[in-house]
Amino acid sequence: MSHTHQTVFADHLDIGSVYAHWRARIEEALICIAFVIQSTAAVNLLSKVNVPGLGAVWLIGGVICVLVAAMNPIATLKGAMRGWPVVLITCWAFLSLGWTIDRYETVRGILMLATCHLLAFAVAGKYSWERITTLLAISLCGLVALSLFLVFAMPSVGTMQDIHQGAWSGAWAEKQGMGIYASHGLLVSLAMVWRGPSYRWWWLGVAMCGVAIIGTTSKTALMMTVLALAFGFWLRIFYRGVLGKVIGGWLAALGAILAIPIATGALDFLLKALGKSTDLTGRTDIWAAVQKIGDMRPDRGWGYQAVFRGEDDITSPYQWITQWTDFSPVNAHSSYLDMYLQLGHTGVALLVVCVIWSWIGLFMARGISNDVMSFAGATLLSVTFTSFTETNLMAPMELQWVLIILLGSKLLMPAETNTTAPLAQSHGTLRGDTFTYAD
Repeated sequence: MSHTHQTVFADHLDIGSVYAHWRARIEEALICIAFVIQSTAAVNLLSKVNVPGLGAVWLIGGVICVLVAAMNPIATLKGAMRGWPVVLITCWAFLSLGWTIDRYETVRGILMLATCHLLAFAVAGKYSWERITTLLAISLCGLVALSLFLVFAMPSVGTMQDIHQGAWSGAWAEKQGMGIYASHGLLVSLAMVWRGPSYRWWWLGVAMCGVAIIGTTSKTALMMTVLALAFGFWLRIFYRGVLGKVIGGWLAALGAILAIPIATGALDFLLKALGKSTDLTGRTDIWAAVQKIGDMRPDRGWGYQAVFRGEDDITSPYQWITQWTDFSPVNAHSSYLDMYLQLGHTGVALLVVCVIWSWIGLFMARGISNDVMSFAGATLLSVTFTSFTETNLMAPMELQWVLIILLGSKLLMPAETNTTAPLAQSHGTLRGDTFTYAD
């Protein structure tokens, strides 16, 4: 009787399977928390409501990244092998400890940056495309839903109160942050919808993110969304057989032809309609100041994260920037100028290699669906587009940079790891008395 009871108990409560199930759920929850922290929404929201000790949030994010990587060492190594350009630029940032003007900020920045890289490599090396898009959709749409709640229920927190009064900012400090991440939320929600009829309810996410983009009045977010959607739909057409390539090629040629008049006479009209100057941002003062300081150390720069953290140091080059621009910018508002300032010509060259590497991955990818190709391409375009006017690349704890690494590494994985297996196979299912986990 005792033996029979033990057999039945073992059949219905496989400890290993239960452990695998809950380990997977906890790991996925940690990844979502890390994505939220890397979006800067958590720190921005806590800052809005005057919660002290915000540095602890970054520490928690870093610990989560390391923990996820430690739980999946082989997957992390696989991702790092595909992401060798990212490893190189990380090493160059580490070497800047030898010449940085602020060793503390450089060490702090490198540690935060490296933990984000570990998370991106681990997720790329382990998870299927379905799980990656699901985790991103849950994280980003959850933040947008929270932001819309703040806009309507707590407008003093959810809208901007100083400059751009009334513009929606939600959980972020500025409208730009909410607009950019709502744009990414819209793209990943579309990727969910494209899976099939059972995912049509994700149209709610598309609509919610669309409303958020409009409410922020962020023209940058609107432009990046339109361009990303156009490119994503072009990819869907182009990779649909011979006819698709013919139509896609014709559309690409038409776009190239139209780009010529847009780049000349029509550009001024477009910029006026958008309320932009010829630099698209009105940030030429910042760029000129950063360029001057970068030219003082053109080869190696001033050290990773060493300049824009010198607010209290009267000898820091940051003081020259504030003097020349008449205000206190938080960064160069250009990923490439920021890299030039921090890590010199070598840093800029390595950053360009990283961006090109991710795009090469898009067009070399094998064994992925049309829908995944469209999502990855649209996301890469939107991040690349904003990198010219925002410091979103090689920034510590920055989700857009994580997306570049994650997508670039995943796209270059062997075809068998890029196949879009059913969710039941990719992250576990219970069938009767048997639990199957195969991720």
